[in-house]
Amino acid sequence: MLNNDRPVIIWLLLIVLMIFGTIMIGGITRLTDSGLSMVDWRPLMGIIPPTNEADWNKVFEMYKQYPEYQKLNYNITLSEFKSIFFWEYAHRMFGRMIGLFMLLPWLYFSVRKRLDRKFNFKMLGLFILLVAQGVLGWYMVQSGLIDKPQVSHYRLAAHLLLALALLGATLWQALNLIRGESTAIGRSQPRLRQIALGFTVLISLQIFYGAIVAGLNAGLGYNTFPLMAGHLVPPRMFMLEPLWLNLLDNHITVQFLHRTFGWLILFSSAGIWLYARKLPLSSKQSHSIKAITGLVTLQFILGVLTLIYVMPLGLAIAHQAVAAILFASAIKFNHSLRK
Repeated sequence: MLNNDRPVIIWLLLIVLMIFGTIMIGGITRLTDSGLSMVDWRPLMGIIPPTNEADWNKVFEMYKQYPEYQKLNYNITLSEFKSIFFWEYAHRMFGRMIGLFMLLPWLYFSVRKRLDRKFNFKMLGLFILLVAQGVLGWYMVQSGLIDKPQVSHYRLAAHLLLALALLGATLWQALNLIRGESTAIGRSQPRLRQIALGFTVLISLQIFYGAIVAGLNAGLGYNTFPLMAGHLVPPRMFMLEPLWLNLLDNHITVQFLHRTFGWLILFSSAGIWLYARKLPLSSKQSHSIKAITGLVTLQFILGVLTLIYVMPLGLAIAHQAVAAILFASAIKFNHSLRK
């Protein structure tokens, strides 16, 4: 590691941690049904929360004009409203904090000539991704303010995947600045690079289906394991028309696919570990594979427990946290294999 790079590396890694934090807060917001409590979007003025009883009553009256209150929460008290408002407010504020923490040090390092033109261009791309994430978040919330008090599961999945893309891209830039061991294995083992990339795509697809399951509340349908109500392949998996719609809108099918990808990732990680044992890996690469194998096992166990105990908040959040950490570990492993 170059001494001049150290503050920049720390800055980027802190952004990664903040993105991870907002993913966790977003998960809590979703699981506590708090995401529709703020019915307007004011990127600047929205940072000021209600400060007195009159302000709270005003915000509460706004909430009453929308489907979630009218169809689901018509008995909610102001005190109960404050608790769900808190998580959505925290989620939005954390996103704004990331924006400021990305922008202000970037300007400082640029003025001090610590960043070259190529890195500035990459940072501009990351900042655009972050802004797009905020816009997509509001676009997602809007889908639950029209008729049905539930956000679009398509938009929810896109929102989560974009957050992971931002996390992965920021981590990649930090790793680019860290001078580690030689990665000659990346030149001599192209097949392992391809396997690692395919495995990362598989993890991303599994996280996508996790978001679809969450958005549809499909995890409440079959809470037995390993069979689904006594079936290896449950009935009515293809009851929607056209046929492809079952892959995204059928509660039974999406839970089945989420389970299936879980098994596939578990066996794939074991296969990668066995395959890589025969290769002359660096110590960092070996540690990455062991970490990924352990994380996959932990994630699988958490997924099963979350399912059979019908999604308790603690287990569900732990399941999401390990998924994000696993994705970051896969990014790190891919980076260690770069040419």
